[in-house]
Amino acid sequence: MIKVALYIAFLSTAVAVSVWFANEPGSVVINWQGWRVDTSVAVLVIFFLTTTGLLFGLFRLIRLATGMPAAFLEARRGRRFRKGLESISIGFAAVYSGNVKAAIRCAEDAQVQLDGAPVAKFLALQAARLANNGDDISRLSQELQNQPEVQLAIKRELISEDLSLSKYDAARKKLSLLAIGREVPAWVVEALVAVAIAEERWSEAADVLSSNIAIGYLSQEDRERALAKLYVLSAEDAVDKGLATVAAKNAQKALAIDGESVAATVAHSHSFKMLGKHRKAAAVIEKKWIINPDYRLLETYQDLFTGKSALEWVEQVGRLVSKNSDHPISRLALAEASVKAELWGQARSKLEALIGDGGNIAHRVKAAILMVHVEEGSNGDTSAALYWSKKAATALEEQAIQERKALPTSLKAILESA
Repeated sequence: MIKVALYIAFLSTAVAVSVWFANEPGSVVINWQGWRVDTSVAVLVIFFLTTTGLLFGLFRLIRLATGMPAAFLEARRGRRFRKGLESISIGFAAVYSGNVKAAIRCAEDAQVQLDGAPVAKFLALQAARLANNGDDISRLSQELQNQPEVQLAIKRELISEDLSLSKYDAARKKLSLLAIGREVPAWVVEALVAVAIAEERWSEAADVLSSNIAIGYLSQEDRERALAKLYVLSAEDAVDKGLATVAAKNAQKALAIDGESVAATVAHSHSFKMLGKHRKAAAVIEKKWIINPDYRLLETYQDLFTGKSALEWVEQVGRLVSKNSDHPISRLALAEASVKAELWGQARSKLEALIGDGGNIAHRVKAAILMVHVEEGSNGDTSAALYWSKKAATALEEQAIQERKALPTSLKAILESA
């Protein structure tokens, strides 16, 4: 619609101008070098416009003629560039799929088409690695060392090689130069953490994850979970080395992130024990037991009272489970202590709620095994003991079936369960 309106406006203007020139033709006289030209204004205007058009056309023709070689060369360069890019894409796909011959062929073609561009040489380096050609790897790595376009990729290759050869110090030095600035690549963060974990430097790995360079590398939830695990490992390592203060500090950090961590609580208790603060060590376990009873807590708690008799231990366990006595693990803990102290009636009363067919299989297994000791110890009833032995075996079979069903079905699931 707009084009039609413009066309009508232009046509109307042209008609108006033509009518105006027809009504007012005027006259123009040109005297130059003895020549005299008499004409009208309209003819002069037409002559001027025609001359301008011819000169413009001549200029375009000259420009086209002189620019043809350059245009030809540019078109040729464009074709070579497109072929080079095609070789690059096919070549990297060949490297990824492990097709050595195709990768080498595409790398050679890309270097020819792109005049040895860094990206073509980088493809050649990947092909050389795939073919395990040591001479080409060394030569191309040296040539690409100072090429800014692929410098980061080359450094990543060298760092990956260091990690594969367990050269952690060399990898750490290279990574430290890259871990500077606001935008640090995610793979640098991952490699720094990997190096620290490989050398069991748990605190160093935690420092990397808690630094600014790791922001955005993991989600907030995953980051906190990873930090809690690293702090626990650091605390356990400090316990093994007898560094009580370091163990306490890292255990507290883990608990600040994940207050329900049993492993962190155990490490925290061990740190108090190492400092000779047995009451605080026991209090830490007792406080956690109220929220989350766990056999690891019981084992740690028992280490604090190794000199007690069987009856004294029953009393101590009774104190531990007093505020959460109906929990299955609390019942099992007190029942096991009672069996060792030969308090058969108390053991039986604690196990009654756990020996049915329902409930947690692991609890039923342990309860059935304890009932074998109760029947044998209380009245020597071998038939009853045999009955509970069969119940324990049946429960163990059910547990084995459940564990087989829960096996991870992928590598990702295996890593997540680690």
